[in-house]
Amino acid sequence: AEAAGRNLKKVSLELGGKNPLVILEDADLDLAASNAAFGAWLHQGQICMATGLILVHESIVAAFTRKLADKARALTVGNAARGEAALGPLINQRQLQHVHQVV
Repeated sequence: AEAAGRNLKKVSLELGGKNPLVILEDADLDLAASNAAFGAWLHQGQICMATGLILVHESIVAAFTRKLADKARALTVGNAARGEAALGPLINQRQLQHVHQVV
């Protein structure tokens, strides 16, 4: 990227990863929980930009965890493509196997 910039070359870089979300001590916890839920569960979390790691200041971790758990309990499960639900099925068998390994 540095060499391309020095030479004014156009580049496209794959920057996928765990996509961390950092929540600081003075964060609005309701907003933080909403954003964390959206980032983690948009398209069932099966997209490259899904939040995969949430780093929370230790002084607020318990309160944040409760709020995020409330968001998870409120998710409706079903066919998200039809607008019936917030959380739909896994995309394919490979993804199902990955989830089984993680859990």
